[in-house]
Amino acid sequence: KTLKNELIIGKRILSRLFSRKRNFPALRTILESEASHWISLLKPIWLSSPVQIAMDLPLIKNRFDVAIIDEASQLLLSHSLGAIYRSKQLIVAGDSMQMAPSAFFQRGTSNALTLLDQAAFNLPQSPLKFHYRSQHEELIQFSNRHFYNNELKTWPSLQRQKQAIFQHFIPNGIYHERQNDTEAKALAAALKKLLQHEDKIGVVAFSLQQLQCIYNNLNHKEQALLEEKINQRQAFFLALEQVQGEECDHLLISFGFGKNQSGEFNLRFGPMNQSQGGKRLN
Repeated sequence: KTLKNELIIGKRILSRLFSRKRNFPALRTILESEASHWISLLKPIWLSSPVQIAMDLPLIKNRFDVAIIDEASQLLLSHSLGAIYRSKQLIVAGDSMQMAPSAFFQRGTSNALTLLDQAAFNLPQSPLKFHYRSQHEELIQFSNRHFYNNELKTWPSLQRQKQAIFQHFIPNGIYHERQNDTEAKALAAALKKLLQHEDKIGVVAFSLQQLQCIYNNLNHKEQALLEEKINQRQAFFLALEQVQGEECDHLLISFGFGKNQSGEFNLRFGPMNQSQGGKRLN
């Protein structure tokens, strides 16, 4: 009888809300009311981030039958506990060789655990070995060998005789103050040609300084065209730490590293020499 009364009251609440065009109450307020029963029926599947779940949903244990959390290497364990508490079962997906956001490892949080770290210790594992994002096997070959024990199975869709990776050695480059202007000029020249095409373009530099140096080697018209493509999601222009999950047709990578002004090559590769450096390379 109590549930029946709650369903009647919940239906009235939703009917009044459906007729509104503004001044809606917060989602948490609605879910704390009798309307929660109907919302669970009308919307049985929720797409959200664990942080948003914690902000919007009342803390009710086992509200969901199952939580599927993807990209778990990008989530702190502490940020995920609310979603886990609200779920009867948990499926965690992620790549242990993927770099966690650099913000996790700022001063004072160097020992921070991601959700994937904790799940690897406490949950049974099922490796996902099929790699489908690289249209040419050569693109994933290095990572497959050095990070995934050659266990990845690829789905190539381009002819193998076609070359997928092109290395452009810039012999006269000088690496100074985390940038290499000679290399930036060479990359900017290649980028100018690609900007004329409709294919999606990606530019990645190993430091923000090098990224800015590349940008400075474009004229105002080219900078405007690049920004227009970025706004239309036809290009991205990012430092290494920001680029995870992006896809494109043509990717230009600027390593930047080289001899200094004294002609010496120092083995200083910025974050590559630090914790998670291998994952950055991957």
